[in-house]
Amino acid sequence: MRSSSEVFAHYKKNKIMAILRTSESDNVVPAIEALIAGGIDVVEVSLVTPDAISIIKSIHNSLGSKVLMGAGTVLDGESARAAILAGVDFLVTPVVAPEVIKCARRYGKVCFSGAYTPTEAVSAFALGSDAIKIFPAVPAGPEYIKALHGPLPQIPLVAVGGVAFDNIEAFMTAGAIGVAAGSSLVKKEMIVKEQYQKIKEEAEKWVSEIERIQNL
Repeated sequence: MRSSSEVFAHYKKNKIMAILRTSESDNVVPAIEALIAGGIDVVEVSLVTPDAISIIKSIHNSLGSKVLMGAGTVLDGESARAAILAGVDFLVTPVVAPEVIKCARRYGKVCFSGAYTPTEAVSAFALGSDAIKIFPAVPAGPEYIKALHGPLPQIPLVAVGGVAFDNIEAFMTAGAIGVAAGSSLVKKEMIVKEQYQKIKEEAEKWVSEIERIQNL
């Protein structure tokens, strides 16, 4: 088991989190294996997914340390604890949820708290969130990330919601430490239709773009 500091350092180095939302539970593990083959091994399963906790357990049991597994759309302490017991490495919220942040701290897990305003970002960071998920990142856009980063350089910001291949560079140069993406990275139909090679190729494309940006 990796420590929270190791998990967070790994994300900061790789800078991409894939968000999966699908009811095709039998196809989730092969889809994640395709992402891993393409270079993305930080994956979030949203708790809005039907039977999400069982899916997270299945991923944890099948892939173990090959993937950094997270639960997304975590809104309360009960859901946070259930996800942690299922084997997640990190928790992601869409809003400032103090119970979730406290639960992550209590169990030594990384937390990406959602926030939008400067006040929310500072509050969540003060509560102990490792990074702040600026959500939704679009329509506000990279300029909003830049505006937040200016007076709050000590807070790691992650762009989520509207992130696409074509705007990764803009968000990263604006001050985001990384991004998270759902359908713009892994479309539901790719999982449903078992298009694992396509998932791998899309992951490789995003990883190459991050590498290009880091070399600018």
